Amino acid sequence: MTDTRTKTYRKVFTPKALIPKLTREKLTESDRLFDASILDFGCGMGFYIPNKWREEKIFCDGCDLSLPNTKPRLHSYDVIMVSNVLNVQETNEQLEETINEILSFCHDGTQIFWNYPKQPRKLSLGVLQVQEILFDLIWQNGLDYKSRAEEKQCFITTIKKD
Repeated sequence: MTDTRTKTYRKVFTPKALIPKLTREKLTESDRLFDASILDFGCGMGFYIPNKWREEKIFCDGCDLSLPNTKPRLHSYDVIMVSNVLNVQETNEQLEETINEILSFCHDGTQIFWNYPKQPRKLSLGVLQVQEILFDLIWQNGLDYKSRAEEKQCFITTIKKD
């Protein structure tokens, strides 16, 4: 069976996506925009944000399920953007696999900017249930976290390693 998560619609909504805007805003506020290593996890086949930000001399890599043989340049990143990714997972198993893959790119202090928009949602999970799964997987990976909600169901979770 074909993995339907490889079908990407990023080109349509990426220019308006909230997570890249929030990430840029928070990194600019903390004067880290040009110093942080950033991974756009689920960037889409066109690498829209990574290509656009690299033109501005911002270190941004991308990876996407639609390109399974493409690997990011680094083993870990200071910031990981997860924009409209968790909501398109079709099973709890896919959701957990995706979160574990995201966590594999984290080091102490990595900030994950993520969302769980109401539309489209392929699982019948609410945002609190997804948050609970994320936090449980963080602990299962031997990590800790600090998280805060932002606007419009956007979140920033900072990973802590003991």
